[in-house]
Amino acid sequence: MRGVSGALVLVAALASSVFVIAPADAAGRPSSHLLTSHKLTCVATMSNAKPKLNTSVFVLVHSQPRTHVVAHVYFKHHTVQKSSVTSKFGTSRLGVKVGQAVRGHKVNVIVDVAARGVTARCGTSFTPG
Repeated sequence: MRGVSGALVLVAALASSVFVIAPADAAGRPSSHLLTSHKLTCVATMSNAKPKLNTSVFVLVHSQPRTHVVAHVYFKHHTVQKSSVTSKFGTSRLGVKVGQAVRGHKVNVIVDVAARGVTARCGTSFTPG
């Protein structure tokens, strides 16, 4: 019986620290829009998934209130980093200039959120047209 009760304790310990990890793409970036870790959530969407060149779009992030947000925008030839803190409602809006991005090339956006030593990651994308 010792082994059984020990196994139950191990399962209970593992269950208390479970977090969701989404499948990654070829570059190792998560392909899911939602990841949860220790009650810290991260949901990222784009204000416009098919913006025109030389315009701006917004990365819309939903998490817990007063959470630090860092968005990494992976264009074909360069990366842009934007940061913010979510509002008291848990939302953040980060502006990104589409500029002279490569038309038709998918731009991946990875968002990291952090609060009180806990982090979560989510992602979204847009394709300039």
